Amino acid sequence: MFAVLDALKNMKSSVKNDYAQYRRAAGFLKKMADPQSIQESQNLSMVLANHDKITNTLKEKLETIPGYEEILADVINICLTYLDTRMYVTPEEKHVLFKVMGFGLYLMDGSQSNIYKLDSKKRISLSKIDKYFKQLQVVTLFGDMQIPLYSYITKSPHYEENKSRWTCTATNNSPSYNILEQLQPIREEHTKYISELARHSNEVVTTAQKDSPRTDEENKELCDLALRGVQLLSSWTVQLMELYSWKLVHPTDNFSNKDCPKEAEEYERATRYNYDTDEKFAFVEVIAMIKGLQLLMSRMESVFNEAIRRNIYADLQDFVQIVLREPLRQTVKKKKTLIKRSVPLVFCLFVCYG
Repeated sequence: MFAVLDALKNMKSSVKNDYAQYRRAAGFLKKMADPQSIQESQNLSMVLANHDKITNTLKEKLETIPGYEEILADVINICLTYLDTRMYVTPEEKHVLFKVMGFGLYLMDGSQSNIYKLDSKKRISLSKIDKYFKQLQVVTLFGDMQIPLYSYITKSPHYEENKSRWTCTATNNSPSYNILEQLQPIREEHTKYISELARHSNEVVTTAQKDSPRTDEENKELCDLALRGVQLLSSWTVQLMELYSWKLVHPTDNFSNKDCPKEAEEYERATRYNYDTDEKFAFVEVIAMIKGLQLLMSRMESVFNEAIRRNIYADLQDFVQIVLREPLRQTVKKKKTLIKRSVPLVFCLFVCYG
């Protein structure tokens, strides 16, 4: 949130213009005559005038806390784990992980801490972060405003002496932004998943005609199918959003696109003239696949909901009655004092969800 607020304050000149107009009107109407109002107005003017004021103030306060870099290192490592295991669903969740890593590195690198020393101690992995930042160079900040992830790195105090270690700062085009190369794999994923979804849809009709409910294996299969469908929708949406973000940050010109007039506005060069015909057709095709798959999955929403609930119930039963049973028995037998506090929690968990 602090990173977003600071970046928006830096980019949006309308905030400063509106406040300047307000000050002129207030001065004309003599609304800020008392010393307290004048002081507050001056403080707010300084906040708006200085770039990264919120971030720098936060960084100064954090550096007074002993061991703050260890907590931020843990947060960054958690984000890396989530990205490695794809523990995100929506595009916003994925982009938040990237922004947290970039903002966290900037907060860690200062007078009291050095991210490159932490990397040498294996506390964080800058090479791994650089690899991710090279794959996704631009993320959505707010609305149609974007921010390059390498900007967090280049603003850090120790960047100049270690700039050779970063490859994400190069402004080359990543393969992930080429929608034409991604189109064929998306088609294959769409065809394969649609076929599997149709098979399960027919099985649902057959199962509904039987008196016996679905087994735990069938519920787990439906649960996994729903998860893969949501992940596919998310990955396709992410590719479109990332391409759109890249185009906004890298507008075309008359030399790259002969159809772009020299007097075209910057937003036109970033949107209207920044896509060729093949990219437009690919964009529309991917959107059509997203909408079509979303419609098919929504028709099976009730089936997916029931299967997901039953699968969660079965997994929880296995965890409580199989995984926890033997450790609880051993600790009770040895009269461990800690387990006496844990047993009520386990019992409450079993009662609430079992």
